[in-house]
Amino acid sequence: MDKAKHLVAAAVLAASAGLAHAQGFTADYDLSRHWFGQVGLSQAPLNALTPGSNDVLNVGGGYRFNDGQSLSLQVSRARGPLPRLGLAVSYDWPRYFVRFTYDQGLTLTPTENLRFSAGFRF
Repeated sequence: MDKAKHLVAAAVLAASAGLAHAQGFTADYDLSRHWFGQVGLSQAPLNALTPGSNDVLNVGGGYRFNDGQSLSLQVSRARGPLPRLGLAVSYDWPRYFVRFTYDQGLTLTPTENLRFSAGFRF
């Protein structure tokens, strides 16, 4: 339980006014032998012509199996002129991975995107 408190403290620190100039912050944490979590905050200008910022919160987690495989889920929520939402589901093997992602305007375009990724590690 103490480990979860450290993760929350790190996320609160990143959101404080003293770090408003920072471009991003991510905290990855192993909650147990099998469970892991992630919290991320980022801020960037909308673009060179539009004043304002694009603030994004990422929250994710997953389960790591004994054989090195893992299943994870990440949700992204952006704040700005238009509400934006993203979702990613990944399955990892020690040498390969597959990922399905959906985002609703996270790339600062009004389109919805559905993607599939697969790869290997070397």
